Amino acid sequence: MLIFNSKIEVCRVAVAYTVVAWAKYGTVFYSVMQMADPDTNDAPRINLLRSTNYGLRLPNLGNTIDQIAELGVQFAICDAAFIPNTITTK
Repeated sequence: MLIFNSKIEVCRVAVAYTVVAWAKYGTVFYSVMQMADPDTNDAPRINLLRSTNYGLRLPNLGNTIDQIAELGVQFAICDAAFIPNTITTK
């Protein structure tokens, strides 16, 4: 069973996790973010906010994190948000 210390913390940093983390913890991220894969209506197995495959079907309206970073937008995620206890198993 996965336990989160802070739902807000996980939602905030889930967009920064790698493909490997999304494949492993996609259902957990979904339980916090409530953003399903538009093609399957299931928990995403990839970071939807980095994919161009969904266009206007997501809240980002087809704008990916990578695209807006290319425009000069900078993202900052505190290293404390990545404390190993964020996702623990019991």
